[in-house]
Amino acid sequence: MHPLGVLNRKIDWATLLELRFEGSNGSQVFKDSSKYNRTVNVITGTPIISTTNPLSGSSSLLLGTNGTISIPNFTTPVNTELRTIEFRIQIDLDDIAFNESQCVFIKGYASEYGSTYSYYCFLSRNASGTGGKLYTSVYALDVGGKLLHISIADLSANNHVAITRRSNGYFAYLNGVVVDSFASTSSYANNTYDLYIGETIADPVTSIMTNKFKGRLDNFKLYNINRYPNDFTPPA
Repeated sequence: MHPLGVLNRKIDWATLLELRFEGSNGSQVFKDSSKYNRTVNVITGTPIISTTNPLSGSSSLLLGTNGTISIPNFTTPVNTELRTIEFRIQIDLDDIAFNESQCVFIKGYASEYGSTYSYYCFLSRNASGTGGKLYTSVYALDVGGKLLHISIADLSANNHVAITRRSNGYFAYLNGVVVDSFASTSSYANNTYDLYIGETIADPVTSIMTNKFKGRLDNFKLYNINRYPNDFTPPA
């Protein structure tokens, strides 16, 4: 016999990855809180859990100089489409120069479509001021690789970002509000290839290699469902 609470508890199959980055200051132990309990590896540098100015909870991921972590190829569940990506992001303005681009993450590092990655995201600072743009590329079978643009007024603020696929296209949210989209009726069932957080990639706008992201991330989550079909209040 199972306790009633166990019988009533629903297993969350839709959350493919959940990185809350909770832990002691300076720790390099990163836990996937999703049902799949995926392994998180430190690849280069000294990415750490930081309790200084956390974006959510009591701590966040601080990548710092040359920090990279990875989560191996998602082999379960099989052939599941990645439909929503969300995270909190912030960078000290001293850590990104004017006109500099820094890659936040890559999903599909081994590029199954020539030079086109399945998903990647990079941050670029404007030529002046505190603002910049977050570019996220996704691959849809009917339109190929397309960039979603998110203009951010203050890169040093705690911003929530979400990218989601609906039946009619892909949508980008900043702090719960749609800011860009493109039409597509085709999916791309890619749950394979490693995820790298903090890497380098050729900027498709300038063709110049980006630097690695040096800022903070928190509540980095991947889902196999359209998590946000409408504007929403970002989770804390």
